[in-house]
Amino acid sequence: MSLRKIKSVTAVFLALILACSFALPTFAAQPPISEIEPLWVGISSMSLTLSFPNGVGTATGTARKQPAATSIAGVLTIYQQDGVDWIYVTEWSGSKKIGSLGLGGDFAAVQGQTYKAVFTVTAYVNGVAETETFEEIQTYS
Repeated sequence: MSLRKIKSVTAVFLALILACSFALPTFAAQPPISEIEPLWVGISSMSLTLSFPNGVGTATGTARKQPAATSIAGVLTIYQQDGVDWIYVTEWSGSKKIGSLGLGGDFAAVQGQTYKAVFTVTAYVNGVAETETFEEIQTYS
């Protein structure tokens, strides 16, 4: 076999390998999902805490809006358990057009009672409301 024929066969073989590599789909490995996160359009993040330091109930709710949201509003409500019912104790509300929304404060708590904090946030994107609610239940012991 002549050198010229070997070069021609090699060139055709390499061209076929190159063409086949473009024809086959390739997939990049996805990183493992470490935790499940909500897919929100208007709300970037939310957090809620309920605690009883120094004999007083304290609740704090924080929410941050996505850049696409024009405003964010929320209500943080505290309830006390009475059997199977929840009795309203107090609430804080507010809204923001820029930055994070922080709501909360202190409330009178009775030792041995169970309390529920409900944090409801609404973000507005192009006039469309997106609402999410977080709840936390704690017993003051």
